[in-house]
Amino acid sequence: ITRADLEQILASGPALAPIAREGLARGADPFAVETFEEFKNASEMLFIQLKLAANDGNIKRTAEKLGMQRSHLYKKIERHGLAREQG
Repeated sequence: ITRADLEQILASGPALAPIAREGLARGADPFAVETFEEFKNASEMLFIQLKLAANDGNIKRTAEKLGMQRSHLYKKIERHGLAREQG
């Protein structure tokens, strides 16, 4: 994923743009970090934000589409501080 890809997502429609734009504003640009661990965390957070937005915030549906247990997705949401955005 490049910055250009993210810009395309921002321009693609209202459902994804606010979440993606907020993620970039919070420093979630995965290429603006120094270490591989920071890159993994930033890209995972942005990926989860985008997938949640694509599923209208429905955690169960998002987990199913990602092929992961809902409890695992909840833990990732909590770890990245995304719970506030879903409430």
